[in-house]
Amino acid sequence: MKVWRWIFYLVLLIFPFGQLASFYSPFKEFFFRVHLLDIAGLCFVLYWLVFVKKFNSPFFFRPLAVFGVIASISLAVKALFLPFGELVLPFFYLLRLYCWILFFWAMTDFIKKEKIDLINLLVLEGLAVSAISLLQYLFLPDTRFLFYADWDDHFFRAIGAFLDPSFNGLILVLAFILCLKKYFGIRQGNKNFYLFFLLLIGITVGLSFSRMSYLILIISFFIILMFKKKYKLLFPFLFFFALIIFLIPKQTGEGVDLLRKSTSFAKIANYRQVLLISKDNLLLGVGYNLLRNEFFKRGFLAKENWQTSHAGAGADNSFLFVLATTGIFGLLSYLYFWLEIIKRTLKEKEIFFLSAIVSLLVSAFFVNCLFYPWILFWWGTILADFTAEIEA
Repeated sequence: MKVWRWIFYLVLLIFPFGQLASFYSPFKEFFFRVHLLDIAGLCFVLYWLVFVKKFNSPFFFRPLAVFGVIASISLAVKALFLPFGELVLPFFYLLRLYCWILFFWAMTDFIKKEKIDLINLLVLEGLAVSAISLLQYLFLPDTRFLFYADWDDHFFRAIGAFLDPSFNGLILVLAFILCLKKYFGIRQGNKNFYLFFLLLIGITVGLSFSRMSYLILIISFFIILMFKKKYKLLFPFLFFFALIIFLIPKQTGEGVDLLRKSTSFAKIANYRQVLLISKDNLLLGVGYNLLRNEFFKRGFLAKENWQTSHAGAGADNSFLFVLATTGIFGLLSYLYFWLEIIKRTLKEKEIFFLSAIVSLLVSAFFVNCLFYPWILFWWGTILADFTAEIEA
């Protein structure tokens, strides 16, 4: 069991380094990016499968497994009509999906067997992400050179090791929620530590200039205060956060303009493209993660970088991504999984977990966050913690 615990610590160690802890496959025929987090997560699952005595499948596993089966069927059907070379990358995406689905079960067992302060560990992860983001903002604020590596170019924005302000901001907000949980759950003497952590994470979110991150931070804080009946804290929080946004230095450029329109227009164009693909493949979609291939065939991706573009593999909306790749059957099964979680969360009155769910679901309408490896790890971990608690 010590080995299993150390593998989990390895996953935690890799997590805050984001996209920096990844590399491209050495095979030119099968070009894809390999994340060390996926490899560490797979090791965690494989050790569990081989060496650990398992409990029964956790409460939310079956609806999630049903979605995994539908994703497999959607890819298998399309595999009959595609050459082998076009199936390699989607197969690895499907393998990753299964890995993180099993990670949820394995993590639930891990929490039941191991006595660890999981919330504090995730708060530390959030602080590490915040520290890396602040260092990047202070010493490498101009990251426009990343455009030549097929990333979006950003200027004076906290993108951290994830190289994207939206994903970076989402992870920080999820850490902020857990930090609030610790703050409200401990005695007065230790509150100052968590208050400092909240301030640090809040400033880093402000430096992301991500409107999505601002929105989910406010919504999640509002939910917690309403359930806690601490209404008087809402206005000071909004005032202080607005003050942070107003006071932080802003360079010229559209990236730091909160009223920018180009990204909104780009997302709307992406939604239209994905809906067009979905309309033509309504029942089972184009096949689980064959969206990049479909974009290229329809002329939505440039020929010179269609395999390397980091925006080419998905939709800017997780639910549209599910609809386009697994069809209406996949979308219904996926929505049922989330509905079951929400119903049980409301029944248990787990307000911090509920605020995390709302943050994820709101974000999913702006970025494909629900299939992002680092979010899959974070979500699988807190869902496992919630599941282990209600099954205790």
